[in-house]
Amino acid sequence: MKDLIKSYQKQVDDKLKNKSFTKQDIEDFKVMINYFQHERLIHLLVTITVIFVTCFFFYLLTIKSSIILFILVIILLIMLGFYLYHYYFLENNIQELEEKYLQIKKALK
Repeated sequence: MKDLIKSYQKQVDDKLKNKSFTKQDIEDFKVMINYFQHERLIHLLVTITVIFVTCFFFYLLTIKSSIILFILVIILLIMLGFYLYHYYFLENNIQELEEKYLQIKKALK
């Protein structure tokens, strides 16, 4: 997903520099933004789920100390870190694409 977003941003930047956007490009751009926004929503839901599962197992660890629960909580915290990083990446890059969309609309007027 990261490579797809980065390559698409590069394509958009190139077209924006050359001012070679057409109305079809705008429609394609809207479709891609919607696709990336859907991906962001899915990752948000997964991240929230991992947060709840991590909190639940951390709560169980406070009630009953067990090495297995401790290892599970550590694994979940590591997964949560990666999910948060990926969601942060998606959020920032999709916002950049939305700003570029506004620039493209201004350039076409």
